[in-house]
Amino acid sequence: QAIKETEQRVRSAQAAVGEARRYISGKLSQVGRFVSSTRKQAVEEFTALQNKLNDAQAKLTPYKTVRQDYEQRVQAKKLYDELSGKLAGAEIEVEKAAMMTAPLGGDSNEGMKETEAALSTAQSALSQTSRLIESKLRSAEKTPGPLRDEVRALQERAKQAQDKLDEVRRTVKETQVRIAADT
Repeated sequence: QAIKETEQRVRSAQAAVGEARRYISGKLSQVGRFVSSTRKQAVEEFTALQNKLNDAQAKLTPYKTVRQDYEQRVQAKKLYDELSGKLAGAEIEVEKAAMMTAPLGGDSNEGMKETEAALSTAQSALSQTSRLIESKLRSAEKTPGPLRDEVRALQERAKQAQDKLDEVRRTVKETQVRIAADT
């Protein structure tokens, strides 16, 4: 509703500016018949009015695309929510894998296999999500705005999750080496 009203008011203001431009242009063409001193003053005043119209036009310009701007923000919000949800799922998988490494005091082969499976699942989810974020970031780079910054923040979260997963993987390798050395 507000967008419709804004669009209608922008159109009417645009029409008024156009009509005023035509009127001033017509008057400027008539000024040529004036005496030189009067002509100079009239040209100055009409030029000042044209400058005011240019300022008014400049103020109207951002409102011309209000609907497209709104729709872009809605799409950006949906995209961010989707990516954030997928990243949250991947982060949960990373946390699961990290928790499975915590009780590695028992160091059984079966426990190690479960941990490796969890690591594999977490890596798969995280890789898919990271590729999706990278893809969306490349397309978001073309259009400046808040979406680009939010996707960059998601990219940073994905990098932190990957770092944590790499740390868990190192811990598992160390444990496997220790088990192999003990046997």
